[in-house]
Amino acid sequence: MQTYEITSDKSRMSVEAAHRFLTQSYWSSGVPLSIVQRAFDNSVSFAALAGGEQVGFARVVTDKATFAYLADVYVLQAHRGQGLAKRMVEAIQRHPELQGLRRFMLATRRS
Repeated sequence: MQTYEITSDKSRMSVEAAHRFLTQSYWSSGVPLSIVQRAFDNSVSFAALAGGEQVGFARVVTDKATFAYLADVYVLQAHRGQGLAKRMVEAIQRHPELQGLRRFMLATRRS
């Protein structure tokens, strides 16, 4: 059984790994690495790790006072079905910088 860890420690995350996934996603197809890096630098970020490998990611764009937007959430196909997205959202909800917000938003594509 695989052991997973959820972290908000940016020094343990890989922007390149996030970029590899995001550049293939419907919401940011072809996004340049420099844009992913800037978004990462200016967000509160979370990663799901398996043996040090980044297998999931989410970031929160926020003013840390009233509003937050959950963005770029993914779990690699091989690691889905393990509750990792749920665990990342739980970690986001507990994060000290994200307490007391009036609005928390997530937008997805209409099906």
